[in-house]
Order: sequence, then C-alpha cells, then structure tokens
Amino acid sequence: MMVVIGAIWFIPGIVVRRMAEKKFKSVKAQTQARKIASLYPKKIEE
Repeated sequence: MMVVIGAIWFIPGIVVRRMAEKKFKSVKAQTQARKIASLYPKKIEE
C-alpha cells in the first residue's frame, strides 16, 4: 500500500519536473541564440 501511495506521490512530481526542465532549456537556448545573433547582425544587401 505504501508503494502505491509513494508512486502516486512521486511520479507526477517527476513528470512535472522534467517538463519544466525541458521548457527551461528551450527558453535558455532561444535566449542564447538571440543574444548571439545580436552580436553578429546580418548584412543588409542592397
């Protein structure tokens, strides 16, 4: 019984944590790409 309660308690926490980590890494990568792009602006060809 305690194993079932423990599983019900911990599994959602693990899932939510992984989703949050994935979102954090995605936002971090986007921010990094934006900052790097601002250092190397593209040339405007006329």
